[in-house]
Amino acid sequence: MRSWSVTWVGAPGRRQGAGRGLVRQAVLWAAGEASYRSVYLHTNTGAPGAEPFWRSLPTLEVYDARPDPFNCVHFEIDVGKLCAQAPRP
Repeated sequence: MRSWSVTWVGAPGRRQGAGRGLVRQAVLWAAGEASYRSVYLHTNTGAPGAEPFWRSLPTLEVYDARPDPFNCVHFEIDVGKLCAQAPRP
């Protein structure tokens, strides 16, 4: 089963835990209700803060497509580690 979504937080809301909370809730849903064993993503590293954000989570870089038109880096989220992390206040 495949699914996709776009996650981003506008500049005024960044660095407040909103993005981390959205990702965590999505992964909890994927691992629980949807029974996914892995979550794979790609990010446009040209977007301010995108690459450091994803690297701050328990991810594994799968493929760095740069240089490409989207400065794309592909990651897999470690579902078990992310689900085990306590939410940040």
